Amino acid sequence: MNSKLKTVSIILFILVLSAAILLLISQDKNLRVKYTIDGDTIVLNDGRHVRLIGIDTPEMNYRSPTPPEPFAREATRFTDSLATGRLCYLVYNSTGDKVDRYGRTLAFVYLLPDSMLLNGEIIKNGYSPVFDRYRFDPEFLALFRKFEKQAQYRKLGMWHNNTN
Repeated sequence: MNSKLKTVSIILFILVLSAAILLLISQDKNLRVKYTIDGDTIVLNDGRHVRLIGIDTPEMNYRSPTPPEPFAREATRFTDSLATGRLCYLVYNSTGDKVDRYGRTLAFVYLLPDSMLLNGEIIKNGYSPVFDRYRFDPEFLALFRKFEKQAQYRKLGMWHNNTN
């Protein structure tokens, strides 16, 4: 009897876990990037503002009389050219917050159909340094550091005039 109870408990646990996973996956089904706010923030067709984890592009300063920071327009155009109109899916940070202080969803964004990691492409092409002020998954951090070094070595984007 004890063995049957364990088996039933395990099966029930697996069914509940499977249902939870399916619910999470279905919530992010059919997402599309509606538009780009700036180099590190996009808006999805469901209305969510998504702040890309691990990057920090120069600010456009939309709500300020201050002009955009150097390289802000280029970073915004790059993100827009890659993302706007594309289907995507989100991967959430397993070690930090899910939403920032402005109410934006914090995520790693994969663009379909090729599952291109948008956050990584921005770093890889020199439009942002790695932004690690807030904790995020170590696997992504290591990957982003590698992309940043490659962009610096190749003098791409913001690293173009860098003499290091």
